[in-house]
Amino acid sequence: MSSKRSKHREQHGEQHGEQHGEHPKEQSKEQSKVPDWLINSITEASKNARQIYYVYIGLLAYWVLTIVSTSDRQVILDNKVSLPIIKLQISLDGFFISGPLIAMFAFIYLQLYLQRLKVNCGSAY
Repeated sequence: MSSKRSKHREQHGEQHGEQHGEHPKEQSKEQSKVPDWLINSITEASKNARQIYYVYIGLLAYWVLTIVSTSDRQVILDNKVSLPIIKLQISLDGFFISGPLIAMFAFIYLQLYLQRLKVNCGSAY
């Protein structure tokens, strides 16, 4: 059964090559004219973008953990909050002002990095 399929594929592959004047393998080689250095550059930039994304998500998760561990009493009395894991005491005002600003700058940096990656991918084609 598989020999019939392979013969069928060979016949259609030959017909396809005859119609366009070249073999399908030759077509794929000609279509792949993207330089290796460009592909390597895009691959490296993608790895970096992934790491930036993970740091951004980790940062947001850390802030959510801090907010969830803050009691209503601490917010009303404007007590200091203890940051999880590092056990640093900071004022709630500073935390609620600096947190969103840092998250916003991290998000903008991620978007600019992804835009640069998109431009690099666009120049490949």
